[in-house]
Amino acid sequence: MMAPRSSLVATFLLAAALFDSASAMRKIANTDAEGTASAARTDADLERPRKPRRDPRWCASSVSSPCSKIQQKQCPIACGLVTHFTITTTEAPEQVYAPIVGVNAKTPMGARLKLQKSPAYQDMWTTTCTGSNGRGEPLQVATDGFACAGDNTVQSIVAPAWVKPREACCKGQCMAATEVVNNCAMEPKTLAEAAHLSALAIGKLKTKSGQEVQANVRPATKEEKVNETGLIATVEIHMSDGLKFKRGKGELTEEGANFLMELQDPMSMLMTMVLTAFGDTGDIRFLFCAHGVSGASGWNPFAKWSDLPTQRAKSIADALRAFLPEKADIGEPHGHYDSEDGWGGISGGMKGGNFGSILYKIFEADNPVQCKFEDLYEMRDRELARQARLEAEKAAAEMQKAADKLLNPAEHMPDVNPADDMPDGAEQPKQFWR
Repeated sequence: MMAPRSSLVATFLLAAALFDSASAMRKIANTDAEGTASAARTDADLERPRKPRRDPRWCASSVSSPCSKIQQKQCPIACGLVTHFTITTTEAPEQVYAPIVGVNAKTPMGARLKLQKSPAYQDMWTTTCTGSNGRGEPLQVATDGFACAGDNTVQSIVAPAWVKPREACCKGQCMAATEVVNNCAMEPKTLAEAAHLSALAIGKLKTKSGQEVQANVRPATKEEKVNETGLIATVEIHMSDGLKFKRGKGELTEEGANFLMELQDPMSMLMTMVLTAFGDTGDIRFLFCAHGVSGASGWNPFAKWSDLPTQRAKSIADALRAFLPEKADIGEPHGHYDSEDGWGGISGGMKGGNFGSILYKIFEADNPVQCKFEDLYEMRDRELARQARLEAEKAAAEMQKAADKLLNPAEHMPDVNPADDMPDGAEQPKQFWR
């Protein structure tokens, strides 16, 4: 028996209603899921740095003035809607160190460019015929004969003009090479000669933070060449004020480690100048000698002091080994105690302390040299002799000035104009001395 027609219609309507209800529920669920995902993507986009957007290449040549709406959207920089394009970074700029190379015709272009960018080059190479560096500070170098340009600018250490200079410095001015021969009685200097004079005149090394240490480039004497065949020169770096160690330990303090790291650039620049100066000598090498000093005496009964200065010397050697080139070797480190028995040089025993020093020797590769225990004493004696000589010269200059004043009092009297002491409105006296 078939169901009534009205009953079938009602059943169909009820099924359609249930289907529509299920579809609506699924749509609501999908909408909620999409909203949650969209919110998640939005939060992630906020946290993720947005990649800077540049204009397409065609914008530079295709935009019109004024820009259309499409051009404004596609080319915001070319249309002037974005005035600048920057990428912000928190990374510190990379420190540029002077490469350790002898500058000549074979020096790679990359090394030449890097050398000029180093801070030490700006400090140590003269840039004017008056003897100033790249920061306008005076250097103690005589620039007569240095290759230059017409505006009294000394050629850079990598300039091709050093091969055959057309102009050179003479008495603080840049002039033609022929005039230098007549006015300064010399030929223009080669780059090796200029680098040699510049290295000898350094006197001090300056770190990035502004700390200065004394540095002396000393050509080998005749006696030294006899005792150490092949020795060309010695560079002495006095670092008692900057190279600090932890108290009672062989480790560098954080300040001492930073100081030695900053010393890398000026020390590399000085080595480059020395290589440039002596490069024609043949195959030359460097031997670095590290010396550590302790305030304790060699007879201290405590075991922890037994090898402290030598450990400090080894710490210096390890730090140097990290950046020295293949041409440089590390010699035997030496430690020194306060008032060492049997040692003292011409100035008595060593004064102990919490510091270290470096010297390095330039020598011919075929005739190697050694780091000696007494190197530090000889270095100290030369420094004391230099200070005594400077004090004597200063005292002599003051005595000469006083003697000139007694012998020629009129030349040293201040110029006095009687009118300077006259009251305002008073009649000026006649000046008969005209």
